[in-house]
Amino acid sequence: MTYAIVNPLLLPELLSSVASYLHPEERYTCSFVCKAWNTFFNYFVWETCIVDHSQIARSTFLVDDLRKHAHQIHNLTYRGLISPEHLSIQYPNLILLRIQFKLLTRSDAIKDGGGRTAAMNMWLGVAALIKNCSELTTVDLSANRNIPTTQIWEAIKDNPTVTNLRLHNVELNWKQEHAFWSACTTLEKLDMEDCDIQQDDELHQRIIPDSFPKLQDIKLRHVKIEPGDLIAMMANSPQLRSLDWRGGRKSNWFDVFNLKKRMMMNPFEFSNFESLNLTGGGFGDEELAELIQIGLFSVLED
Repeated sequence: MTYAIVNPLLLPELLSSVASYLHPEERYTCSFVCKAWNTFFNYFVWETCIVDHSQIARSTFLVDDLRKHAHQIHNLTYRGLISPEHLSIQYPNLILLRIQFKLLTRSDAIKDGGGRTAAMNMWLGVAALIKNCSELTTVDLSANRNIPTTQIWEAIKDNPTVTNLRLHNVELNWKQEHAFWSACTTLEKLDMEDCDIQQDDELHQRIIPDSFPKLQDIKLRHVKIEPGDLIAMMANSPQLRSLDWRGGRKSNWFDVFNLKKRMMMNPFEFSNFESLNLTGGGFGDEELAELIQIGLFSVLED
């Protein structure tokens, strides 16, 4: 259902009135679109809530309504630069948190008296939110390349209920790489798209953890990652069952060849595999047939 109203201040009353007539299982499908003063936002009440700061220009009139319904929200999406007031809200039953952020204006990059930008303060608030949600299982982060604090990865690792991490358009520099890999040690699923994991050429040493005890599913689409890092991650994941690697523009034939060679030479390291999807070159029909013949995989290729 879609409703258009002129004055967004009427929204709380409208939500309460309409949602009260819905069956609990149907409330999450109720979509409201408000248009006022040439701005708009989408607000999905109850189980699913989307707060679009990029469209409502930092408006905070939703804060009280979110606080009121926070205990009912299971899936929360924030778009744009999130205000401190919104990040201070506690969501005791939140299961999925999705952050979709890109630098909006030059003022977002101006440092405050403490030397922090508005974007930095926002990500610090997101880290605190992740750490304090006791039911959170999935974190989905989309950024304009850089997440300027390692506290995000530390919060994911410190929250024992977070087992699923999705990243889109995120660049991990060498200063963040260690914290990121450390966070992966607590995950069951890792899903990355259009991401770069940079290597510190000065250290000349790998910092891949010795074990990813829970990791079962890896999906990498257009991700720039050192083949040695991926291979080490797979070899150190005893529960790993599925790899979906779509190399595209950020991978090459040699990367995939190295992965295939490692699998052929050390099949015992990948004995739990159930599915393998590799695109971007490197595996011909004969090579895929050879992998299947080993008996380790049910191999799929697009």
